[in-house]
Amino acid sequence: MNLSDLTDQVPVLARQFWLKSGRQKLELFESFKRTHNKKYSSSEEEQKRLDIFLGNLDRIDELNAKRNGATYGLTKFADLTKEEFSDRNKLQFESNFQVLADDTVGYVAFSDVISDGLVDDSAKIPCEWDWRTKGAVTPVQNQGLCGDCFSFATVGSVEGTNFLATGNLVELSEQEITSCGTVDQFVSTISPTILSDEENSDDEESQRRLSSSSSSSSLELNGCEGGSLAGAFADVYQNGLVPASAYPYESFYGTAPACDEAVVESASSEAVHIGGWTWILDNDNDLDAGASISTIKRALMSLGPIAVGINAEQMQFYIGGVDHAS
Repeated sequence: MNLSDLTDQVPVLARQFWLKSGRQKLELFESFKRTHNKKYSSSEEEQKRLDIFLGNLDRIDELNAKRNGATYGLTKFADLTKEEFSDRNKLQFESNFQVLADDTVGYVAFSDVISDGLVDDSAKIPCEWDWRTKGAVTPVQNQGLCGDCFSFATVGSVEGTNFLATGNLVELSEQEITSCGTVDQFVSTISPTILSDEENSDDEESQRRLSSSSSSSSLELNGCEGGSLAGAFADVYQNGLVPASAYPYESFYGTAPACDEAVVESASSEAVHIGGWTWILDNDNDLDAGASISTIKRALMSLGPIAVGINAEQMQFYIGGVDHAS
């Protein structure tokens, strides 16, 4: 899921839909279909989507009544049920976090990142910091019907760090992670980011994708069926990422084609590699506690764009403001 999908909406924001007549609600649905070029396969399907749309008007009113700092309205997802929308968001989290050893497939303890001087934990935090205006962020992407948000978040972070290291902003391949990625012995993560590349690409062993059968407790990257940020970063550490121009996105309609190993091999000379990745934590031994806002801000300033998992349930109708999801 991406925010361009959420903010490209009918110009109907925080109005109270319950005050509208039945006819006005039907007119809203017709306007919604025109704006988002909605085409339904049958009259029965259209009636089903209308019923869902009408129910979602009540949900939008309920969200806006909470006055939690965000505004909700009609987005392109307004004809989907809560379950259908959630089915697109398949980032995997583990309740039983494990502390990873420093030498485990690229993981570096955040305390080591600080001690190495890569993050200044006493740096003054400015009022504004926007990596978009600094040239480190590529255009917003659209994952479509595929539940591979973990690929997009990871790739965006790698693209930013590659820009900081080289000065070149290159769009990298989400499809390579979605179709080719599989990593064992990893748990999912909160707020991971990556470190700049070191001489990683010459290690033949690190270039081979791990077999998913070597550990019964493995957390695989399952293409459109979901995956973890930790697994995705570990996969990039092992294998790098080729440019999106060589391996463009193919999973918009919800399926992940088999890995095109020939494409990955032919574009290997252009692949971007990372020298490690980390969890942003105040305490390396307490992954559940996460990190303070100031710690995350300082990491963001020093390391570049980071990947963050959020509760996206009420983002189905998000228009703007600060959302305080539970």
